[in-house]
Amino acid sequence: MKPKYRLFKRGNKYYKRDTTTNQRASLGTSCRKEAQKLIDAENQAHESPALGQELAKAYLSTSDPLAKTRTWQEVMDEYARKGD
Repeated sequence: MKPKYRLFKRGNKYYKRDTTTNQRASLGTSCRKEAQKLIDAENQAHESPALGQELAKAYLSTSDPLAKTRTWQEVMDEYARKGD
């Protein structure tokens, strides 16, 4: 199967290109290893949407361990407190 996203570099930043629509978007990094990880994750998510959702949960639980136990009410209270 042909990968949906391809990696390319312009200047010192890395970008992704959608092979079906030719749309381009910045990956927001100048590190090749980080850019390749992002492209690999997006291609995996495209191949298997359920796997992409599980990967997102794993990344979120790593960055915010309390995310699994937080309720919507707590989220809305925090949102109201910050005013954003």
